[in-house]
Amino acid sequence: AGTCAAAGAACAAVAPPPPAAARALGVGAEGLASLWHQRRGAAARARAAAARRRAPELAAAWRGGDSLASVAARFDVDDDAAARVIHDAVEGRKLVKASDIRDARLRNEVKALGCFGEAARGAAARREIGLEYERLLRRALERSGVPFEDEDALRARGFARTPDVLLTVPLGVLADGATVCVNWIDSKAMFGGSEVYERDHRSQLRSYVNRLGAGCVVYWFGYDRSICRDSDILVLDGWPPPYELLWPDGTNIS
Repeated sequence: AGTCAAAGAACAAVAPPPPAAARALGVGAEGLASLWHQRRGAAARARAAAARRRAPELAAAWRGGDSLASVAARFDVDDDAAARVIHDAVEGRKLVKASDIRDARLRNEVKALGCFGEAARGAAARREIGLEYERLLRRALERSGVPFEDEDALRARGFARTPDVLLTVPLGVLADGATVCVNWIDSKAMFGGSEVYERDHRSQLRSYVNRLGAGCVVYWFGYDRSICRDSDILVLDGWPPPYELLWPDGTNIS
């Protein structure tokens, strides 16, 4: 309970979702917040791409004396995206972090607007939520006496890309009236939307299937049923209780 409360509090600190809207959509508050972030991120990426296409115009406006804020407003892009585009055009190199900006005027404007701060705080909060739910998964396996290796152990063995958990012995997971074999588990403290699944997760999970066999991804805040298309990847919204897990010989774990 403490883990869930801590993760929920971190998620709420990023973007408190309206409870009524969450109930109306049939997802939890954390799922709604996660979905909102995904939609917001997609819109921000689209605006950033538009800014890159018009980079010469943004840079020319800023060089002509317009402030960073006014350039961002005129071209309808986020301050962060405008700062990156202008920096890359003015200094001829990619911006890695704000402290790398050499141009004094641009550096001062970036600092005054607080560029990159919100994104960094949001990313840190989401990382912490992700770690909390990875710990929740590991504790559930430990309580059930299920042997496994975590990411640290796998990397020590030379694995480059690893799921969060590799089971020492495969498990049978009872799902929708069928038993599914699971060799590995990946934890996602987010809502499993179709866009983020296709863009960020499908190829990652398929690489685990190709190397380790069938496995499971847990989207703790719910998921879009449309992503359940691969028979080798079981999609869940939580790790099952022991009585829904089977050892390789078919006996129940509990």
